[in-house]
Amino acid sequence: MDGTVRSPRFPGRALNRQFGKSVARLSDDDAQAVLLRYAEVQTATKIRRRWLQQGRHISESSAPNLKYHKLLAAKRGWPTVAEEVQEYLHADQANLAREALLAAAHVALCDKVIAELVDGLVGDAITDAYRADTAQDRSPLRHLASSIASAQAAEGRSSAADDGWIATLKAFEAEEQRRASYAQSDASSGIDKFDTATGTLFERWIAWLLQRDGCIIEREHGGKDDQGADVIALTPGRRRIVLQCKQSTNPQFRVRPPCVRELNGTARQEHGADIVGIATNRTLSEAARQFAARHQIHVIDRPVLIRWATYGVSWLPTSGPRTAAA
Repeated sequence: MDGTVRSPRFPGRALNRQFGKSVARLSDDDAQAVLLRYAEVQTATKIRRRWLQQGRHISESSAPNLKYHKLLAAKRGWPTVAEEVQEYLHADQANLAREALLAAAHVALCDKVIAELVDGLVGDAITDAYRADTAQDRSPLRHLASSIASAQAAEGRSSAADDGWIATLKAFEAEEQRRASYAQSDASSGIDKFDTATGTLFERWIAWLLQRDGCIIEREHGGKDDQGADVIALTPGRRRIVLQCKQSTNPQFRVRPPCVRELNGTARQEHGADIVGIATNRTLSEAARQFAARHQIHVIDRPVLIRWATYGVSWLPTSGPRTAAA
């Protein structure tokens, strides 16, 4: 032992004198072991304090999310991007919850290590834990070896998430202004037009929207034996789009799985589709939505249709393989 560890300092002279007298009665090796153990307690305490700070930061970051949730739920802001903002806030809150669990787990680990270290200050085997041949391998502090790096990584993620949150909210604000302006243009179309259309006219309106996005229309409405392909078009990148359309004068009725299964069975095999989708002024049942997700079928349901028709937000993917016919 080289005696380089400084003696602990307690709040109050009485405690310091009491500790000094206790150490004075120990052998040199035992005294050095006690001081080293105390230094480890301090190290573990600092790590714990760091994770507690991370937990407080996470709690503070959650507050703006809850504020915006309430504002959007009360329809008091950002009407044209409200749904997308809510989705983003839900995702961000879920991420914060995961980070909070991680911080709490590390605090609990630190508490356990600190308790074991403190208990070891009065144990008979403390000196053995610091002999050269064991190199402190038996010290409880070894359990926190990776905790500092984990804290640094968590703090880095939090900082990046904070910056991303600000940038994303600014982007939503700019998008809100853009959509509001687009809705006043001649290219915009209200959802009521799709709600009151006949089935054939609904399909033609969908084809018109594709054409507005720069697509070449090959079929603008379906008919007998169309095999689920009501609208067929080519994107500017020459990818083939096949859409099935489901219109209803009662948008509350949900689209059921059989409609999506029919499209899945014909769009690619019979029509050589690169992009398959179902367009409706309704919403899909959960089973139909899950089936669509499993088979890479785009869902242009009521919320997506409103964004597309009224605010000019295209659902078309920006990349992908070209059709063999290109």
